Amino acid sequence: MKHYLPHISVLLLLILFSFCLPMSAQAEDSPSEEISNISVSVSFTDLSARQKILPDLSFACPENTTPEQLLEQLVNYAYLSDYTVEQDILTDIKLEDHTNTISYGSDGVWSLKINGRLSDTLLNPLADGDSLSWEYLSTNTSSIEAQEPSRSYSLLTSPETLWDDSYDSALSSTIGWLKESHTTFSAFFSLGAAGVSVEYRDLQNMMTSVSSAEYQSAATLAEDILSVSFCGIHASSVKGTDLIAKLSEFPNISEGGSLSAMLSLIAVDSNDYPLPSDGINTRQTLQQNILTSQNTDGGFSASKGNESTIFHTALAITALSPYYSDETIALALQNALRYLSNMQNYDGSFPGTTEYPTALSTAAVIVALFASGAQADPDDFIKGHNPIEALLTFQNQNGGFSPEIGEPADEKTTIAGLLAMCAAKGRRNICVLRTPILLNTAVVSQSSETDASEISDTEVSAVSANSPSFHWMTIIPLLFSILAVLAVLEILFLYRKRYRKKKSSTKSKP
Repeated sequence: MKHYLPHISVLLLLILFSFCLPMSAQAEDSPSEEISNISVSVSFTDLSARQKILPDLSFACPENTTPEQLLEQLVNYAYLSDYTVEQDILTDIKLEDHTNTISYGSDGVWSLKINGRLSDTLLNPLADGDSLSWEYLSTNTSSIEAQEPSRSYSLLTSPETLWDDSYDSALSSTIGWLKESHTTFSAFFSLGAAGVSVEYRDLQNMMTSVSSAEYQSAATLAEDILSVSFCGIHASSVKGTDLIAKLSEFPNISEGGSLSAMLSLIAVDSNDYPLPSDGINTRQTLQQNILTSQNTDGGFSASKGNESTIFHTALAITALSPYYSDETIALALQNALRYLSNMQNYDGSFPGTTEYPTALSTAAVIVALFASGAQADPDDFIKGHNPIEALLTFQNQNGGFSPEIGEPADEKTTIAGLLAMCAAKGRRNICVLRTPILLNTAVVSQSSETDASEISDTEVSAVSANSPSFHWMTIIPLLFSILAVLAVLEILFLYRKRYRKKKSSTKSKP
């Protein structure tokens, strides 16, 4: 027995290590397996200018994330270029706008509300479903204009405005109706323009559908570009799909009539998306396609040779207004605005394809007036009543807009109505994002239940930490187990050898 004692000792040690090491590996891995995400929503508002600094955002972050750590995530995702926290208080944020840096904090104060209640610390862990609202109040009103991004926004310069604060309740009820009743992704365009965030599941469904769509119409493609853009998603990277490239190379866009060209130009200008100069469709070709549909009465038609319509004329003005510095386009805009003014009813409304007023035509004109900015004289469009008053006559008690008075509300008309009210309230081109989306700031699906259109390095690390991996601690127990088996085999071999030798010596004795 004493001959086998060293081998038995080694065997027992090997078996002991083979049991202990898996337990230590499991203990080491257990913290990462327990990590789970929570979902929070985030907003940044400039109370002095009464505008959103960033589109409303939705994030998934690890449990126990604090507001200050969330700010760091916003920098990682490039929503913010930098931020400053002093004594547990946010004092400044910075945003990049192409070549400019915009600072909020040097002449104002920040406050944080979590679920509507003021928070006096940035160190408390967040809970799933929390809503964070950072609010900035400038103490220097003269700096508000300087803080605006360098993009040019068209504003009606006349002191007479179409919006009255009494319309705010109508705006709120329209948002509520559309959030509850929408069935298309186009609703996200108008909701985004109103500063309303989209639910995780809706956003993910849209991204999945849009990224795999085979477009037969350039107008539909343009509508989807607007929808994803106003959800904070860069249209050139939607789950790996480049919608701008698709639009640039869309064949025979003129076959869709002037509507396709108008919507396409509005879509690419919504976020100043670049169109390759050697592509099938450029800004110049889209402009020319639109201009060919203008008639001698100043109005625009669905296609060359057809009669002018209020809707197509308003849409053409919205599409062409950013290019009014071009003499040809400036003249076309003047004639189009004159046509609209001549077609307006005394009650402020505009007719559709028949003599009867429609909400869609009236809303489209309101959007066009604010897109055209100084090109339009509001006095030319305020007769017996202004267009907003006329538009609200089409609103039902449930908040939705009906195509004609007395009809049920529908989604298409309500989308147009909401865009018109937002344009009038903000007094600007509502089809252009106030804060441009850079490619690396595209909103990704932050829900742990869904995929993302883009995944940053931070997200990759988080995913890797929660994914099964081949850990070095798993291979050592395996090696010890193999060695233990070899040790057993060696003991058996030695035992067998000694047994044979003993048996042989026994037989050799007389």
